[in-house]
Formats: sequence, structure tokens, C-alpha cells
Amino acid sequence: MAPPCCFVCGKPSTKQCSTCRSADYCSPRCESNDLDSHKLLCRAFLNIASAYPKPATNCVLALYFQFLPFQTRGRAPIFIWFDGTNKVNKDRASGTITRVNCLADEENNNPSAKGFEIFANYVKKFQFGHAIILQMRSAFRFDGSRMNLSLIETTKGKLSEPWGGPLVVSCRNGLSMHSKKVDRNISLSDFRAFLDFCKVYGEGPGNMLKENMFFELEVTNADLIRSVLRQNSGGIAAKGVEISCKGDMVVLGFRKYRAINVCANHPIWDTFNILSEAKMCSKMCSKMIGTPLRIRRIYPDARFAGRGFAMMDNDEARYLDVEIDGSNPCWGMPDSGYTGKNGTGKVFGRVLVIREDMKDVTPKQVEAIVNFFSQDVSPKINEEIGLARLSGEEAGTELGKFMAELISRAKIDSFFENFKA
Repeated sequence: MAPPCCFVCGKPSTKQCSTCRSADYCSPRCESNDLDSHKLLCRAFLNIASAYPKPATNCVLALYFQFLPFQTRGRAPIFIWFDGTNKVNKDRASGTITRVNCLADEENNNPSAKGFEIFANYVKKFQFGHAIILQMRSAFRFDGSRMNLSLIETTKGKLSEPWGGPLVVSCRNGLSMHSKKVDRNISLSDFRAFLDFCKVYGEGPGNMLKENMFFELEVTNADLIRSVLRQNSGGIAAKGVEISCKGDMVVLGFRKYRAINVCANHPIWDTFNILSEAKMCSKMCSKMIGTPLRIRRIYPDARFAGRGFAMMDNDEARYLDVEIDGSNPCWGMPDSGYTGKNGTGKVFGRVLVIREDMKDVTPKQVEAIVNFFSQDVSPKINEEIGLARLSGEEAGTELGKFMAELISRAKIDSFFENFKA
């Protein structure tokens, strides 16, 4: 057996954590470096043997990153007894042993599994002398598995591969590849090595952010998603505006229009991916007013997400998506907002507004545009009942002329001057 090494830097170990005796270090400096992640599990490791004695001879101690219900904040992994496939439990009263597939849930009760073997520290480039095995669903990219929020929270968003579904991390003695044995209890040194692997293995968080894979963090931990965006933006950001919904103002005390920095890697900039939920503020409308706006609904804050749909009302923001295409049956109507289970609206909850050209936009400018459409354009549209009765090519032509007269850069500039006054 190889002598223990410091799992932070790879040098020979000179000390262990005085509490759990499960993490090796070469110096106080490396111990301090590991403190944030180590303290998540130190006490739990100390108590595992007495609280949950080993239930069977063919199982080892492993770490389980739970797959939590939708919109549930991620949490630290838990220790389980693991036989290579199942979580093993023993009822203290009856002595009955039960085995439950760690990768299964109600929607996927018999997933096929695959393992990823880790033999070295991917950051400091040193070998362990044993294998750390990450076990996951083999089809997690395609079977509807969401990203594992527990892993995202544990790594503080420093994740380079979109591991999805439940995850089990176990260990095996020796360096033979593709062995199915699990014969070594996991240690907190292994836990640190696994987190280092997660930070560097993969393409990095850039594409995951752009493809909106971190979307649940907007609900469960808004501070963390903002931190992840900042860390991976390259310092590039534009000034945008958030239009608060009723819950934001009533529960959180937000102003209706708030300035916000929008990092260049925010999903709102993604033009092609439907999962980004970003949309143009009507391309024709943006062209007419000379301000190319993009809007995106922000997921409701967890502090009011369960208080009913009324908390997501945002009537003002709906006017950023007035339909001005004369050939569209919904001509003249703002976005319908959230209208229940069968509603087609998209503009509800908190809404983020940016300029597509990445120029800054201010709260007063957005407020003016909203007021322009809600107070000036929409009432005049409602007056033109005769135009609405036209159909076919005639409607498209006449409505187009009407809208060109009604909406222009000059008109909105004039409105903005009056609005400022």
C-alpha cells in the first residue's frame, strides 16, 4: 500500500484532520485550503460508524449526491453503505437488510449505470494508488435527468461537466481498470480529489451557462448563479433592467424597475437555444423604435414561488411584446402573460431586459418604452376596431401603414421627452 499523501498537493502526508482522521495533509496551509469542502462532511464522517453501522460484509462507505425534487436547493452529499449498485440499509429492530438502486427514482426506476474511474488528481497531476469511481446513469444526457444541484452547490458552481441525475462516488483498491469491485471505504481525502476532478474535467461551465443548464439555480440559489456568471464572463457585461413582478415588490421589497449588470454569458444573449427562454421584444417593434431589445423571464424567487400565480403578475412587462404584425391574428395585443395551465403567454414573473447590441439600457428608458406602448400605442390600437375587422392581404397592408404611423423612433423620442418632464 502506498504511503498516504496530501490530497491537496500530492506531497507526503505529515498530519490528519484531528476530528475525523479521514483527510491527509502535508501542512497547515493545505489543510486551510481544504477547509471549505472538508467541513461539509467532517462531523458526518466521524459519526457514521456509530449512527449507521456497516449492514453487510459486501458493502463499503460511499458518497451519494442526491437527485432532489425540482426547485429544491442542493445540499452536501451524504454517506451511504454501497454494494456497487445499491444503497444498503439494515433495520436495527428486525435486522432486515434492504437494497435500493441508488440511481433510480419515480420517473426512471431501472436506469442502466456506468462508472467513470479517476486514478489521479486532475489539478495537481499526481496519482493516488487506488481508484475513485463516479457512478451515474449511462444516459443522463438524454433521459431527462436534470443537472445534480447537490454537486453544483458542493462545488460552488465550479463544475466543468453537466453531470445529471443521482451520483455515487465510491473507491476501489488498486489501479486495475474496469473492475466492478468496490472494496475500499471512501475517505474525505477522496472527497477532495473528486471535487478537484469536477472542477477541471470537461469543457468548462461556459457552454453549460449558455445552454441554460444551471437554470434551477435561479430559483434555489440566485446568489450562486450570479457568482458563477461573473466568474465565467471574462469581465464583460452590459447594463440591463429587471422589471419586478408583484412578488418581488411585495415580498422582497424590490423597486419596479432595477438596474442590473448582465454578464456576456447570461442565457439571455443566446439567440438560438430555446431553453434560454430569451426572446426579441418583437423584431418589427424593435426595428420601428430603433432599440433592439431582448427580454427573458426570470424564474420566481423561492421566497414567494409557492404563494400562488398572483405573485408573478407583471402587467407592465407584457407591453414589451405587443404584436404589431398585421398578418397575425393577435395583432395589437400585448403578451397574454401567465393565464393558467393552458395559457400561451411568456411574459410573467420578473423580466430581464437588455439591448441586443450590448449597449447599456437604463430603468427610466425601459419604463418609458413600457409606458409608450401601454399608454400611447395600445389605446390607439383599441380605437381602430375597423382595421381589426379587415382580413388577408388587405389587413396586412392597412395595419402595416397604421403601425408605421403609430410607432417610430421619432414618436418614442417625443414620448420620452414628455415622460422625463
